[in-house]
Amino acid sequence: MWAAVWGLLLLINGARGVPVTYDAGLAAAASHRAGQVAVCFEHPDGWWRTVYAEDGYRGGHYGEILAVAPFGCGQQCVFNSWMMSASHRAVIENPRYTRVGIVQRGWWWVVEFADG
Repeated sequence: MWAAVWGLLLLINGARGVPVTYDAGLAAAASHRAGQVAVCFEHPDGWWRTVYAEDGYRGGHYGEILAVAPFGCGQQCVFNSWMMSASHRAVIENPRYTRVGIVQRGWWWVVEFADG
C-alpha cells in the first residue's frame, strides 16, 4: 500500500510546477476521511473544519480529491481520471498547496492538500 501512496505522490508532483511535501497530519485527516467516504461518498460543506481539527492539523487553505477505484485500477489509473476532470486537476495543480496527505484504503483513495 505504501508503494501505491508514494507512487501517487510522484505522479502528483510530476503534474505540479512546485512539488508538495508528504505530511503526516494530512495523512491522518485523509485516513479519517477514508472512513467517512466509505459510508457516504461526498464533500459536505465544512467537513474539513471538523476532520482537520480532530486530527490536529492546522493550516489555512484546503483541497481534497477522492476516488473509488475498482479492482485493478492502481495509482496511475486513479491519477489519470483526476487529470481528465477540470475540478480535480485544478486541486492537484494549485500552487497554493504545499503539503499533502494520501491514503488508500481498499477501493478508496483520499488526498488532502493544504498550504503552509
